[in-house]
Amino acid sequence: MGYGDFKLLAAIGAPSPRGWDAGACKAPPWMLSTWSRPELWSPAEAPPALALHHELKALFGYPVAVVSAIESLFHAPVPIGARVRSEQRLLSVSTEKRTRLGTGRFWRIEVRHTLPEATLAGCETFECFGYRREPA
Repeated sequence: MGYGDFKLLAAIGAPSPRGWDAGACKAPPWMLSTWSRPELWSPAEAPPALALHHELKALFGYPVAVVSAIESLFHAPVPIGARVRSEQRLLSVSTEKRTRLGTGRFWRIEVRHTLPEATLAGCETFECFGYRREPA
């Protein structure tokens, strides 16, 4: 376990002695989605964190899209140093609708995070809305 791992434990005030033992250390569950994001972000080079969301936005020609809700389910602890694989799946897309924000579509995306032995570590579901603003 590196110095940065101890800084994380200190930052979140994790008092459990198991967390400070390098052999027994597990990553906090809420860190799961951060591993599917680019390490160093740059507007010119990095792929967007939720690529499918941005692909749908471009496909439908919506200049604006928001994530309105996220549900996270944690299934298995992630040992420090484990390699986590993330996979995005489109669950649904609505017909075009008019809302107070503008005219657009709702979509749901599931992101599954698995460990090397195919153990499901966690699953996130994103509720999104891509739209065009109505002229004033």
